Amino acid sequence: MKTSIKITVSGIALAMLAACGGSGSSDNGNGNGNKMDDTATMPMPTPTPSPSPDTRDAGQLLFDGETLTARNISQAIRLRHQEGMTELIDPVDFTIMRTEDGEYVVTLGGVEHTFTREERDRPHGAATEDDESLDMEFTVYGWTRRDFHENLDNGHSRGTYQTIWEGTRDFEERDGTDDGLRAFGIFGNPTTDFNHLNDMTATYTGGWVWLPLYAATFEAGNSDWDEDRLSLYTDGDDVAFTANFADGTLSGHLTGFREWDDGTDTDVPYDLTLTMPETPFGTEAFQGRFTVSGEAVREGVADYDASFWGPDADHLAGTINISGTGIDDGDSTPFVGIGHFSVGKDE
Repeated sequence: MKTSIKITVSGIALAMLAACGGSGSSDNGNGNGNKMDDTATMPMPTPTPSPSPDTRDAGQLLFDGETLTARNISQAIRLRHQEGMTELIDPVDFTIMRTEDGEYVVTLGGVEHTFTREERDRPHGAATEDDESLDMEFTVYGWTRRDFHENLDNGHSRGTYQTIWEGTRDFEERDGTDDGLRAFGIFGNPTTDFNHLNDMTATYTGGWVWLPLYAATFEAGNSDWDEDRLSLYTDGDDVAFTANFADGTLSGHLTGFREWDDGTDTDVPYDLTLTMPETPFGTEAFQGRFTVSGEAVREGVADYDASFWGPDADHLAGTINISGTGIDDGDSTPFVGIGHFSVGKDE
């Protein structure tokens, strides 16, 4: 049986050689059956060039009509007016699109509204109330807050690759457990390649943090904005991170918080520090947990959802979810909160 196989294969090989013009020679295209020139080489394929990085800033993306989905989004604050409760829930859908007429189509928690130019009546946002008593609004934070509408109408956001939006909606006259929703979302042009950063170590300082805290319980049907909400912020060198692009790790802290009182009062310090331990990052959004310390908070838990933004990791920005017990004059008050941080890379 083995001999038969060998013979059969040999016969096939001979037939193939005969079809090619005989053993040891081949036709090189001139019909004379000469041997193929050993020096001939096959053409090398042309390498495919790497795609150019998308350098459009956040405003250009919106101006170009793209529908942007929040890459980093806080858990939503849900206000149960009838029960007098505030809670964190899983992130809700949060998308934004700009029409050619300069309208904003915003979706938050399954509800969509188109903000007309007339409703763009705020320097950095818009608000409306429709026939179903749905209050819905958005506010823009960070570097793009100044002259936001003007910049967007001109097709840019001053070279800032990310924009932070707060979206809120509230069914004021509708019973149920999903009356009010608030969420922060970050939209724009994230960093998708770190290879060209040459394994450098970069520092990010001088940013901004906004962190509103809400009482976990309040008088049913009567949420008092002044009594049930505490707005914290910090900025400057109190916002500091170090990114090691060689091993893809990030660490830093947010500290020096003060109470915001609509600018009518001097800064009131709030003893809270959020520390990010050495954390791996990549081109995708990354999540983790801050270490919470400070005398103003007990049993605090703070999570973040962050990304680098811009073709050269120009910015670092993320959202914050926090819960715990606040200490004020010896009294303990359970709270929940959502916020955001943003900081640019040092030159």
